Amino acid sequence: MRLNIRAQRLNGNIEVSTGGVSNLTIEERCAPIALDLVEACSLNVGSTNLGEAVYVNKPADVRYCVEQLLQYHKIPEVETFEIGHSYQTGLLMQQYDMVRPVLFSVVLGHGGEAPATPQALAAMLSMLPPESIWGITHAHRQDFGIIAAALGMGAVTVRVGFEDSDYLDPQTRVKTNAPLVAKAAQLIRAMDKEVMTPDEARAFLHIGY
Repeated sequence: MRLNIRAQRLNGNIEVSTGGVSNLTIEERCAPIALDLVEACSLNVGSTNLGEAVYVNKPADVRYCVEQLLQYHKIPEVETFEIGHSYQTGLLMQQYDMVRPVLFSVVLGHGGEAPATPQALAAMLSMLPPESIWGITHAHRQDFGIIAAALGMGAVTVRVGFEDSDYLDPQTRVKTNAPLVAKAAQLIRAMDKEVMTPDEARAFLHIGY
């Protein structure tokens, strides 16, 4: 994928994952941070249940990941699965000189963690620390209701794609990510907002600081 992106000279923001339910060490999980092509990375600050799996993020591993992000000047996207994760990130923001505002992705809908409901979304937002902005991720999504609610409540990013769901609506499943992205963009514009260009996103998130 890296070679294809370079060959086609696509102007897109490239974010990599430092997490996942796997047997990789934290050093292996964070290895992509050093790549020049990478602009942002996920940051997972606590452990949680994801369905039948356990997503393990030990405190020492979290600190290692933060320090790698700072060393290579990459922007974190904090994936917050529970209100304790948001609280813990606030403590990390006091300890480390993280670029402000810090971007959070409020993740809802996995079995064993915060449900995809308006009440859960409101509770998660209430615990975000100062100097933060946020977006929405809805796992196992079958409609765009929670995404629409999040946009109305101030979300600045929306994640869609096969990692979370291939449903365009409750009756339609798609074979590529393109229709999901197009529908998210349509929804954003229907709410009198506009989709950022890659360069606008770089400026807004202080990528390349």
